[in-house]
Amino acid sequence: MERTGTLLFLMLIVLLGNSSIHAEEHCNSYDFAKLVCVKPLCYLNCKIFFRKHLRSYSCEGTWPQRKCVCYACNDN
Repeated sequence: MERTGTLLFLMLIVLLGNSSIHAEEHCNSYDFAKLVCVKPLCYLNCKIFFRKHLRSYSCEGTWPQRKCVCYACNDN
């Protein structure tokens, strides 16, 4: 009987721990059209708009359709 109680207690801890550890994230990419995309300016632009939610940034495309792309995730 003591063994069953211990197992139930451990299962409860594992189940409760997993649900609180894995917060759901919703991620999207956002682009800012620029004629010239410079990585440091792209980083600043993304950091200003998305702050702690910023995951990555890059300059994509070729001239004249060069754009700064920010990848940001919101916790829910």
